[in-house]
Amino acid sequence: MVEQFKKFWKPEWNDKAKQLGKTPHEIITMASLIETESRIDEERPVVASVIYNRLNKGIALGLDQTVVYIAKMENRWDGTINKSDLDSTSPYNTRKFPGLPPGPISSVTESSINAALNPATTDYIYYVLNVEKMTARIISILPLVNLRKEKPPIKCGWNSKEPKNASRKRIIINSFQGTFKSFCCLI
Repeated sequence: MVEQFKKFWKPEWNDKAKQLGKTPHEIITMASLIETESRIDEERPVVASVIYNRLNKGIALGLDQTVVYIAKMENRWDGTINKSDLDSTSPYNTRKFPGLPPGPISSVTESSINAALNPATTDYIYYVLNVEKMTARIISILPLVNLRKEKPPIKCGWNSKEPKNASRKRIIINSFQGTFKSFCCLI
């Protein structure tokens, strides 16, 4: 596997990683997070920017896919993120511990490596994923402060009904109570 990786890893990526203050291992770990967070190549540099911004601010990454990885590694993944998953003391739990996990959580594509090496320039520290259809498409990437200042206010609610003729998108977000609920947001 190491030999296969050496064939895949491009030598110029070492220099780019060094410019970013990262090791190749950190870039691959970050690329694995990007890979699991977005399946859309064009979105990956923005996801990378959120990861870098949170790392630079010392904010825990809070990526659900890392707790899914933990549950799978411990043979207890049942398709639902439970409160016990969020409370895991594994160093891979990016909800609990700031910084990158100790290693990759998935295999990576060149697209995710490129995003990790070339993040978009943003001040974003949050994003919302449309996972209802498992497209993992980012619906809105806004700093939280912009959400609070939005005029008219964004109208959101748990399990809310979509009004007729309204431009709403249904998204799934973690309720922080161990289950996922449908959250409808006017955006």
